[in-house]
Amino acid sequence: MDKFKKHLVVSLALGLVLFGVNSSQKEDTSKIILDVYKTPTCGCCNFWVSHLEKSEIKTRTHDYDSLHEVKERFGIGEDLMSCHTGVSKSGYFFEGHIPARFIQEFLTNPPAGAKGLAVPGMPMGSPGMEMGDRFTPYSIFLVKNDGSVEVYAEIKSKEDQY
Repeated sequence: MDKFKKHLVVSLALGLVLFGVNSSQKEDTSKIILDVYKTPTCGCCNFWVSHLEKSEIKTRTHDYDSLHEVKERFGIGEDLMSCHTGVSKSGYFFEGHIPARFIQEFLTNPPAGAKGLAVPGMPMGSPGMEMGDRFTPYSIFLVKNDGSVEVYAEIKSKEDQY
């Protein structure tokens, strides 16, 4: 093997070690920090942030009058939108009232080709949308880089969230 080919093989191997064969990037879940994009007057967004922080997910909030540019930047379609967007340091998004345990689970082992998770709308009884004993079952959707969407988890009761 000539010097050039040997150098190329070593460089490629080093690149695979440094950046991983899979594009999924695991995060240290003991140090999760989410940048949360929200509007300044939304109370349920603040309640969701409190839920995350109680679950040891640190947050940095960013207030915007309109979140359309943020959602567009991360490729969040209108059918998946909610009132706030969290983004991890690896660039995964968490749209809407996703329970902290599913964010931690996702970041521990990101599915191949994943872009993020979404809970469209504002389901009653989800984290940040608590209303006494009232609860509406909802789905957490996995959003992939190719634009496809599939169910990541079904939340059928309040207890399923924790």
